[in-house]
Amino acid sequence: MIKDGIKTKAWKDILIESEVDIIGFAETNLNWSKLTQENSLWARTSSWFEARTVSVAHNTADRTAPRRQAGGTALVAMNEVSFRMCEHGKDPRQLGRWTWMRFNGKNGVTTRVVSVYRPCKSTTSMWSAYLQQLRGLTAEGISTCPREQFRIDLKEEITRWTTA
Repeated sequence: MIKDGIKTKAWKDILIESEVDIIGFAETNLNWSKLTQENSLWARTSSWFEARTVSVAHNTADRTAPRRQAGGTALVAMNEVSFRMCEHGKDPRQLGRWTWMRFNGKNGVTTRVVSVYRPCKSTTSMWSAYLQQLRGLTAEGISTCPREQFRIDLKEEITRWTTA
C-alpha cells in the first residue's frame, strides 16, 4: 500500500468520521521491515490524529520473506486514549500472530487490547502464513500444527497477563 493510496485514504476517512479510539488489523500482509520509513504505519498515520501509538507484528523468524508477507497484525490507538497506553508487545515467538497494548484506566483498572491472526491451513504457497509459521516452529524444534500452537501459545500468554 502506498502512503497516499486509495486504501489509506479510505481508512483515514473511516477512522476520523467514526471517532475510533483503537483499531486492530489482522492479516496486514506486510513485512514491515521491508517498507520504507515513509510507508510505515507510523508515518502513514502521522497527520491523521493529534496523537497516536502504533504497534505492528509480522513474522520476523522468516528472514527471507518478501515485502508482501502473509499474516501479521497491527494496533493503532488514537488521540486521547493513546496517552493511556502503558505497555505494548507482540507474539513472543516473533511469528506475527498477535500484537497487544495495555491501557491505564480509572481506579487502577487496566485494559489490554489484542489483535490476533491465526492462519488457515494453506500449503499452496511457500509464503503462506501457515507454512511460514510451520518453518519458524520447526526451527524451534516444535512439531505441532501452527494453528494448534497458536491456541497453546495465546492461552499461555493470556495466563501470564492475568496472573501478573
